[in-house]
Amino acid sequence: MASETRWKSTVFYGLDHRSETKYFGVRDSQRYIRLYDKKQERKDNEDEEMEAADLGRLEFELKRA
Repeated sequence: MASETRWKSTVFYGLDHRSETKYFGVRDSQRYIRLYDKKQERKDNEDEEMEAADLGRLEFELKRA
């Protein structure tokens, strides 16, 4: 019988009140998921405007015990 575990989730919102980054789990756990607005990240870090309407990135961190 598998046990159900709850995942901690954290959401960061931009100035326009839209979610920009979502985290599921905690960084030190065996599983960690990160979903963010890649278009906004490129604009913030590279000062680069992209023509794509929406561009997101989904990252998984899976670790062994």
